[in-house]
Amino acid sequence: LLAVAALAAALAVPGGASAHAVLVTSEPAPFAVLDAPPPEVVLRFNEPVGTVFASVRVLAADGTDVAAIRPSHGASRSTVVAPLDPLDVGTWVVVWRVTSADGHPVQGSFTFRVGADQPDLVPELSAYDSAEHGLSSLFNVIRGAVLAGLVVAVGGAWLLGRDPSSRAGARSTMLVRGGTVVAAVATLQALVAFGPHASGLKIYAARDLGLLADTLTTAFGRWQAVRLVALVAMAWLAWRLERRGERWWRGAWSVAAVVAVVS
Repeated sequence: LLAVAALAAALAVPGGASAHAVLVTSEPAPFAVLDAPPPEVVLRFNEPVGTVFASVRVLAADGTDVAAIRPSHGASRSTVVAPLDPLDVGTWVVVWRVTSADGHPVQGSFTFRVGADQPDLVPELSAYDSAEHGLSSLFNVIRGAVLAGLVVAVGGAWLLGRDPSSRAGARSTMLVRGGTVVAAVATLQALVAFGPHASGLKIYAARDLGLLADTLTTAFGRWQAVRLVALVAMAWLAWRLERRGERWWRGAWSVAAVVAVVS
């Protein structure tokens, strides 16, 4: 009950960050007909978004890539700006991908036209809007493993701590230790897989250490690093469960567990 209450409180803290970012307006606007090509693409969202792994692609009517831009923030962290080279007369597709405040990548697309006598490409947009990257399912598994490991480790240690004078059984000890190890390994996997996940790449791109370095510059990456340190401390304490009746052990475990859950 204590572990579930702590997890519920931690999940309730972010508030507005629990929902994914939504595109509110854009320049050019969807289906806009322009007399001259736009100098940039401006995307405005309903909440701050991450640009470390963001991308804006411009496609021609035949689906070929014309530009792939790594955008930056505009006037605020909820605005994304991607400068464009001059475009010819024609219909163009903008495919964008950013990271929400909760760490989930979101993507979408829209068209605009330069010149009035150009065809619309509405049917072609569904492929970009509905496409879901394969790593989304993997990330759901990783998140579930982190939460399950924390529940088992924190709840198991609390139950064993109710009677610190008794000897902890082998299975109980294994569960607490196993919970910390599972949560730590899953957190490490989240750190490694987040770069490819947010960038829309395949998992083998995780070998690129540059993606890991970029992940550590994001709020998501920094919190994963904090949790990993807390879980390493919890694992060290879990291998000293026989000391759980001592004040220093209880204090150290409580601090490490709270940090791991809140992160």
